[in-house]
Amino acid sequence: MKLPASLLILFFLVSAMACDGDKANESATTDGDSDSDGDTDSDGDTDSDGDSDSDGDSDSDSDGDGDGDSGTASDGDTDGDSDTESESGDDTESEQEPDVTPATMVGPVERDGAYVLEFEYDGNTWQFEARADNAGRILSYQLNGAEMVADNTIGSLYGSDFLIGPQLSFPGGNWPPPSDMYTAQYTASVDEENGAITMKSGLISYEDVTWSISKTYSLDLKDKAVVMDYTFTNEGNDTQSGAPWIITRVNEGGLSFYPMGDGDITSGPEWFIEYPNEEIDGIVWCDHSEISDTQNYKLFSDGADGWLAHTDGTLLMVKTFEDIPDGDEGPDEGEIELYGTQGYEEVEAQGAYASVEAGDSVTWTVIWYLRELPDDASATAGDTALLEFAREIATGIPGNAF
Repeated sequence: MKLPASLLILFFLVSAMACDGDKANESATTDGDSDSDGDTDSDGDTDSDGDSDSDGDSDSDSDGDGDGDSGTASDGDTDGDSDTESESGDDTESEQEPDVTPATMVGPVERDGAYVLEFEYDGNTWQFEARADNAGRILSYQLNGAEMVADNTIGSLYGSDFLIGPQLSFPGGNWPPPSDMYTAQYTASVDEENGAITMKSGLISYEDVTWSISKTYSLDLKDKAVVMDYTFTNEGNDTQSGAPWIITRVNEGGLSFYPMGDGDITSGPEWFIEYPNEEIDGIVWCDHSEISDTQNYKLFSDGADGWLAHTDGTLLMVKTFEDIPDGDEGPDEGEIELYGTQGYEEVEAQGAYASVEAGDSVTWTVIWYLRELPDDASATAGDTALLEFAREIATGIPGNAF
């Protein structure tokens, strides 16, 4: 049967309209969504909501992605909300600390009357030792058997001590510290699982003040370091003033250095000679090997950036602590202090001098890092490789210098 020409024309018109609609849908799907590579097709079609709005304007997006939003998709995605999530995730990921393998603790902590924090990483072994007698004194800090802390072969002043300064507050206004602070038996408790030692004093009374001290030594396995939290509490009835102070004796002949703060370097009381020092580009270098007599050499200084380093030519120890402004130190004291005579050397740091209300406490945190000196570094004042190595450690980035 032969159809009339009018029906044939109508049939072809309907078919053409259906075909155009399918193509439009394909265009909206293909152009509006991202390709698998995250790019938008380049034919520039608008999205499938039509060629124009009721106001006669085109619906084209400001970012040209065809989804009708006004956000920019830097990664080529077309959904504005998924862009935001992706960018936020990228930012979060970039701010995360690098993935660093932590060291492994080696127990036990309590060993024949001593308290040892031992840890291993990549063939290296650190050992830190303290005892409850002599007020919880630190006796040793070793890396691969090499020792940084001077032992009792140098005399009665050895190891590393925590005191409440200033020295002017001690009985008689001078050395030595009160025995309850400096030589008394402390009580010790151990967290074997987490590798932590806490040592506590009894009441420490002298002059018109009464304090107590708590020392906690623990491991930062990610940073390969020992963390020291020193807390002193006002056990009296009135406000008292004090400053946290750590004195570490090291073997003679080493090189100490730190970033110079404000103010001037002094030797303190007139009976001291100024400790040999040289400032190079904002770093103060102090070479103990320049001391060859039995006179008393002393340095008082403000520091910067909260670190102090010392090397014996084999090991490098970096101490980090909260930096304090010049003027916040105790009377006749310094944030950084060095003392030396022939055969004897002290590396010292102090925190802020503060008033402490009755019953209140002050906690001061010091972190000790110990590393072997790199092959390209030299224990020489101004050595660039040595300085950069110390700065890298002092940044506190997990796994620093490893």
